[in-house]
Amino acid sequence: MAKQSRKTTTANSADKLHLLSNRELADVCKKISQKNSTLHADGPVAPSTWAINESHDTDALLFEELCYHMFAAGFSRK
Repeated sequence: MAKQSRKTTTANSADKLHLLSNRELADVCKKISQKNSTLHADGPVAPSTWAINESHDTDALLFEELCYHMFAAGFSRK
């Protein structure tokens, strides 16, 4: 089996992100928001605390925000 270069793997990953439908993206946002609300150190928090903006100018901005929320969830535990 031939080993893929890192550049090729990254390009393939980016292609997969563009294939997501709006419904799938909304589902990802919902799952991240639900998970974040359960990970807060002081117990569940209001959904607005972890709200993900409803619209983004580009997919890249949406993915950046999703990554921020996933990263923040990791630090919301004691």
